[in-house]
Amino acid sequence: MKIGILIIYSDNEDYKKMMQIQKEYLEKFKNEIIFYFCQMNNEQENDLEVVDNFLYVKGNESLLNILKKTIVSMKYIIQNHNIDFLIRTNISTIININKFKQILQFIPRTEFYGSSNYLNLQWLSYEHGIYDNSLFGTIYAQGTCIIFSKDIVEDICRDSDKLRYDLVDDLAIGVYINTFKPHVLESSQRISNGLLTMIDTKTNDVSQITDNHIFYRNRYLSYEANETRYNDILNMKYFTNYLFT
Repeated sequence: MKIGILIIYSDNEDYKKMMQIQKEYLEKFKNEIIFYFCQMNNEQENDLEVVDNFLYVKGNESLLNILKKTIVSMKYIIQNHNIDFLIRTNISTIININKFKQILQFIPRTEFYGSSNYLNLQWLSYEHGIYDNSLFGTIYAQGTCIIFSKDIVEDICRDSDKLRYDLVDDLAIGVYINTFKPHVLESSQRISNGLLTMIDTKTNDVSQITDNHIFYRNRYLSYEANETRYNDILNMKYFTNYLFT
């Protein structure tokens, strides 16, 4: 069974360090997974350029452009790789590959839109495209940890013109699932509950965290512009060493 991993990435000094940690860790599973970092680049000529494990999508980095680079990258992956599942995550979240492989027997290979954390939209956020309460009550998979079966990736790519590009990526995908595949959301929530777990270093002592989780989200603080991700980088190094020993 082949797993694809798509990691949202943008270029700064902290993220470069995180990317290198992710790359060194994921390459240890190269016979079982394929992985790509996706990044916007407005200087390139082509809509998509592929360099090693990087998918560069033409355009400017922004919150609302994360959906564009996700969809363009998903189309490339599904057209060029024979995968069974695709995990869409971010640069600071470590995936426990060994644990994920263990639970694959419990996850259906079709009609699956899984997550360790489903959100219920109940707030306004102009920067995320949420200007009113018309989408309140939308249940959707948090963008740090979305798992798609291959057929759902194919459906989203085929119907990419039906996505709400005026919304932040995880919500836009959730709106699509709620609108066109509500039965998939219901069944996937039921399966994901207790099976796909995530732990957040913001609220937990790293030294006490076990290897029983699928996702390790490294978010030590609510970041201001002048803060670094130093603690997150240290935690990522700790987890990648811990999970592979």
